[in-house]
This record gives sequence, structure tokens and C-alpha cells, in this order.
Amino acid sequence: MRGVTEEAHLRIDALHRRIQHLEDHLRQIHEHVGMGPMPERPAPAVEETEGVRRLLAEGKEQEALRLHRDLTGQGNEEARAALEQLRGSF
Repeated sequence: MRGVTEEAHLRIDALHRRIQHLEDHLRQIHEHVGMGPMPERPAPAVEETEGVRRLLAEGKEQEALRLHRDLTGQGNEEARAALEQLRGSF
């Protein structure tokens, strides 16, 4: 039997994929009706960025990467580059 935490992560990952799917469709609709490109997501709040920094400082890179991607909507490559910049600011 799976642990509660593992099951929760699986559900969260499924929700993330669904949200990404919906955002992709919304982007297509937005452009199709002539509204131009979708606006960027707002920048994460300072306390959210601090959470990513804290996870990095604790050596929890995967959790930091996941949180950063959740907050910004960035893909893996962009998020990894952003984490490298954060590491350099320690």
C-alpha cells in the first residue's frame, strides 16, 4: 500500500498536468480570438520565493524545483536555471 505522502504527490502531479493542459488550451483560445499572447503569470511573492530558497538551503532540490515551477509556471530548463541563480545569491 502506498504511503499517504506518495499518494498525495501523485494526485498533485496529476492536478499539475491538468492545469498545464487547461492553460495550453486557454492560450490557444486567447490567440485564436485575436487577443494576442497570454499575459505572463505574476511574479511570485517574496515569501513564496523565500520558501524556494529555504528548500535549496536544506538540500531539497527536487522540492525547491517543484515549488518554483508551481509558482512561476516555468518548465524544467527555465526553473533549473532560476534555481542556479538563486544558489549563486546565497
